[in-house]
Amino acid sequence: MDAMERRCQIIEILCDAKMCVKMRDLASRFNVSVRTIRTDVDVLSTTYPIETTRGRYNGGISFIEGYSPKSPRLTLVQRDFLYRIMKQLSKSDQEIVQSILHDFAFMQ
Repeated sequence: MDAMERRCQIIEILCDAKMCVKMRDLASRFNVSVRTIRTDVDVLSTTYPIETTRGRYNGGISFIEGYSPKSPRLTLVQRDFLYRIMKQLSKSDQEIVQSILHDFAFMQ
């Protein structure tokens, strides 16, 4: 397994985790050193909002509270539908739909 595959799997593990994931557990899982996992976390933290918590028992890594890279996104069909019906709405309702499109229209 190369570094990119391992980092993708780390992101998947963080997505599924309910609390902090310990670096030593990741190192054991991937059969690499804790230092390698630290390097992976450093690289991933440039793209993802990952936080590290120090501590022997409660320490580890996790996404910042409220963040999920698997957040829902609109499909192309849904986005196009919203653009079409937006023309029929009042100005204030158009602004609401525009904010939805802004927040969710990025494709998966």
